[in-house]
Amino acid sequence: MWFPEEARRIQQLDLSSFTATTPAFWATQRADELDQLIMSATGQLARLISQAPPYAADWPVDLAEAARPPEGVGMERL
Repeated sequence: MWFPEEARRIQQLDLSSFTATTPAFWATQRADELDQLIMSATGQLARLISQAPPYAADWPVDLAEAARPPEGVGMERL
């Protein structure tokens, strides 16, 4: 399966095992696990953001052309 390199570099958090979020879900141990997972991820994200360099108006802009999908693959650029 073809997937653009720029999309493959995106870090993800798989929450697919928490898709049964009916009202009864929120009274279960799984809801607590989901909460802990989200808290951990947001903490990691906050640390990463705090390490980002300050904004600079003169940052270069990369206008490189995106990779083209292989022939026959009907997928728009992400």
